[in-house]
Amino acid sequence: TYGPASRLLHFLFLCGLFLPSSMIPTFQLILGSGLYNTKIGYMLVMTGVNATSVFFFTGYFRDIPKDLDEAATIDGCGYLRYLVQMVIPLSKPAIISMGMLTMIGVWNDIVSSTIYLTSESNYNITRGMFVFQGQYSNDWTLTAAALLIVAAPLILVYLFGQKYIIDGVMTSAVKG
Repeated sequence: TYGPASRLLHFLFLCGLFLPSSMIPTFQLILGSGLYNTKIGYMLVMTGVNATSVFFFTGYFRDIPKDLDEAATIDGCGYLRYLVQMVIPLSKPAIISMGMLTMIGVWNDIVSSTIYLTSESNYNITRGMFVFQGQYSNDWTLTAAALLIVAAPLILVYLFGQKYIIDGVMTSAVKG
């Protein structure tokens, strides 16, 4: 059972999914604060709350049995200790899965880096891929090497995190 404040917050995030993008006010805020064309400004833009992650974690945390909370309370476990020693280890598949999805989204985001980073010295790695495209020709060997460099971190993160993704899918698929 969740309180009315929790339900209201969940409803507001749901409403936020249907609102248009806030790119123009965000751009005005970054421009007005003097963080335009800086790496810090770009990082601040990319750390915004994603409504998808809110729903992902809400669904995952609601599936944690209430019996664990009651058993921890009976054993004298405080709320902070319950979160650190019980909830976070149980939610490791959800945290890693959402972290990987967020990393892929940020890593592949070309629109924000084109808008907020205009000087070549501030380009991120995906924006830097445009350097390998010429006006009249392409150097396909350099482009292939750059593509491998860009994709390698995502592939490595997936290889190390796939166990947790599979655990997360299996945990949510098998109800019992």
